[in-house]
Amino acid sequence: GRLERDADIDAVIDRLAAERNWDSIPEEGRRALRRFFVLEEEYIEAAWDEIERVAGTFCGYAHRYLGLSDAKIQKMRSALLERT
Repeated sequence: GRLERDADIDAVIDRLAAERNWDSIPEEGRRALRRFFVLEEEYIEAAWDEIERVAGTFCGYAHRYLGLSDAKIQKMRSALLERT
């Protein structure tokens, strides 16, 4: 499910800390992690803008910066995108 409430996100952060045997995460770190776990439209748009700026397309970015083959990109598309 989607992480929508601070309590849900805090539970994920607590689980992450426990799995890595971290003593605690200061509030500043929790704020940064909350932003990481919540997708905000402007973050997504900024990421796409940067991908287009540096590589032209997502496929170009995936090839150049992620080292993915055409076959791997197609496999990801098939797994992640709904067919209409």
